[in-house]
Amino acid sequence: METTSDLEGYFAISNKGRIKRLNTWTENKNKTFWKEHIISLFLDTYSDTNFYLYTKFKP
Repeated sequence: METTSDLEGYFAISNKGRIKRLNTWTENKNKTFWKEHIISLFLDTYSDTNFYLYTKFKP
């Protein structure tokens, strides 16, 4: 599995491809605690036999 240092410690990817946001505090001036949360995956098909899963991250 390849990781990006910017996201390390904030997200975990399971062996089934699910993405979990880990417990963390925001880094803006109004600190907020974010609980663990499974992030939704979306399915996109580009032919009858090919597809891919993706998710949307808000910066």
